[in-house]
Amino acid sequence: MSEVNFNPLLKNANTNRNKQVSQVPNQSRPGSSNVDRKTSYGEVATRNARDTSVKQMPIPKTATLDATIEMPDMGTVEIYKNEIRDRSGSTAGYAYYVKNNIFMPMEIRVDLNGENIKEGSKQIILPARQSGQNGSSVEAFIVVPQNKSGAWSLKYDSLVQVGSSNSKHDDRVTYKFPFSGTRIVAQGEGGKLTHTGSNAFAIDFAMPEGSEVLAMRDGVVVSVKEDSNEGGGLHVASDKANHIHIYHPDDGSFAKYVHLKKNGVNVKVGQKIKAGELIGFSGNTGRSTSPHLHVQIDVPKGFNNSDLIPIKFQGSNGEPFKAEEGKSYRNPG
Repeated sequence: MSEVNFNPLLKNANTNRNKQVSQVPNQSRPGSSNVDRKTSYGEVATRNARDTSVKQMPIPKTATLDATIEMPDMGTVEIYKNEIRDRSGSTAGYAYYVKNNIFMPMEIRVDLNGENIKEGSKQIILPARQSGQNGSSVEAFIVVPQNKSGAWSLKYDSLVQVGSSNSKHDDRVTYKFPFSGTRIVAQGEGGKLTHTGSNAFAIDFAMPEGSEVLAMRDGVVVSVKEDSNEGGGLHVASDKANHIHIYHPDDGSFAKYVHLKKNGVNVKVGQKIKAGELIGFSGNTGRSTSPHLHVQIDVPKGFNNSDLIPIKFQGSNGEPFKAEEGKSYRNPG
């Protein structure tokens, strides 16, 4: 039995934590700024937040790189800053752009604070980098002083995670069994031991350590862990479980395969996977009471949150069905 409640794909932008921009004495005269007050930080961010159709915008050649957020083996998300000047040539504010150099949508949260500016936190969805494209970029927010004649300063924190909170699972999709041969469902939906609350739609298949784990659906590998040898009880931390996470570009959902054996990963981040392909080997790592494979399908809902989706498996007759606790099932191949 198992429990999974962590997200290894959430990254702080450590390069710009509490990034401080020096205080700027605004030298412009009242009414002299050419910054449109309607495009202040709050309104621009709100317009973009949770909007996968947000219009991409090229980064101005005058912009400078302000921070780089690295996602291991996937690529980077970059934050650029471009100075806005008023008619007198004085600094009137800054426009910030975010560039996604990764093959899938990303979501960034920016927490902005400082003196004489509008503070707040906003989430912005970044379109995926397209094939042959040098990253995708959007105008994330604009910062201008609320009192044009006064000094002002700003600093921001940012947090990035894979996927988009706008994703909606395609409920027409059915999944292949993640094993060959016949396996029993050790804990099903709503299992009393650990499949409760937000974890209610996970499925545990009893599998001897070292059993082959197969992909349930086509996708792209976005996270792997195989260095842990800790497990064998509910006292063990969830993040000690070896895993493979696969992203489904068709609808933005993720499949998570958990409790793999040490060195039991057969794929790498960025690799495209076909349903039924061998991806790893089962184990008993992490918060687990016996050797098994934990699988779940989820879609992102904000930062470090997700909604689990009931899994409909493909029957031998092509009809979808849900696997029930205590029953055995055979992979029809």
